[in-house]
Amino acid sequence: MALGKITFSDLMAFVCGGLDPDRRELVKQQLASAPEQARRAERIRSIVNAMRTDDSVAPSADAVAKAKAYFNASARSAVQRWWEGLSRVAA
Repeated sequence: MALGKITFSDLMAFVCGGLDPDRRELVKQQLASAPEQARRAERIRSIVNAMRTDDSVAPSADAVAKAKAYFNASARSAVQRWWEGLSRVAA
C-alpha cells in the first residue's frame, strides 16, 4: 500500500503516537528513505517533548501578592471609570 507524500499531520500524529499501527509502519518506512522528513519529525518530537516538560518554578508569595494587588487595583479603577461614565450619561 502506497503512502504518498508525508504531511505535517502525519508527522504530528506519528510523533504523538496517534497513528494506527499500519499507518505508523508506513510512515516509519517512508521516513527511513526520506532524511529531510525524518529530520523534520525529530524537530517536531523535540518541540512536543519540550512542551510536555513543565520545569517552571512557582512564583514567590511576594510576586503573587504584587500581581493580585495590581489586578485588584486595575479592576477597581475599571469599575470606577465605568460607574463614573454611567453617572455622567444618567445625569
